[in-house]
This record gives sequence, structure tokens and C-alpha cells, in this order.
Amino acid sequence: MVVGAPFEDGSATGVNGMVDESAGGAGAAYIFTGIAGPEVTPFALASLARLGNGSFQFGFTNGTGLPFTVLTSTNVALPLNLWSNLGPAVETPVSSGQYQFTDPQATSNLIRFYRVSSP
Repeated sequence: MVVGAPFEDGSATGVNGMVDESAGGAGAAYIFTGIAGPEVTPFALASLARLGNGSFQFGFTNGTGLPFTVLTSTNVALPLNLWSNLGPAVETPVSSGQYQFTDPQATSNLIRFYRVSSP
């Protein structure tokens, strides 16, 4: 899944959350992919936000109690084994099927792509 955010800049509080488009034709594209297993259903992206401290946060829904790992790369074309593991997405509240991940390292990256995988 690709989610576009035209004209988003580093000071935005959400996807295109501020009217500050001084970066010309800049923007962002957030890419979410999942590797489906028998219990995993297609992802339903629930939220995207650039937090006040510059971290990037996203949420999605899926089956309850499933393990999800978030990977990142600055080059979407890299083979999966070259993507960096950022850690698990957290199901919150527990057994809700609602998962959330916050990337505090996003503050130092102008371009960042995300993949979510289950085992």
C-alpha cells in the first residue's frame, strides 16, 4: 500500500498537517507492505502522523495476537534482506487487533520507506 502526502515537510504535525509547503514540490510517500500468512489478513491502515518531536507514527488493524515486525529502508528497491529491522508493532489495547508503531529515528531521515511483515 502506498500512501502519498504531497507537500509534507519535516515540520508537519501529520500527513500534510501544516500549511507550510515552502519546500517546493516536496512530499512523501509512505509504503506499507505485508507478507500474508494463514492468520494474517490484508492490512487496514488506520492512521499516519508526524508527532511534535519529529517521530513518525502509524497504526493498522489486523487479526488479534499476531506478531508484526516493522522494517525500513531509504531505498524501496533494495532486497528485503537489506532493510533494517526497527522492531515490533505493538497491539494496543491488547487483543484489539489494533497495532501501532512509532519511529523516533524518522526525524533524521528525509526519505524513509516502511514494510510490515508477520513472521
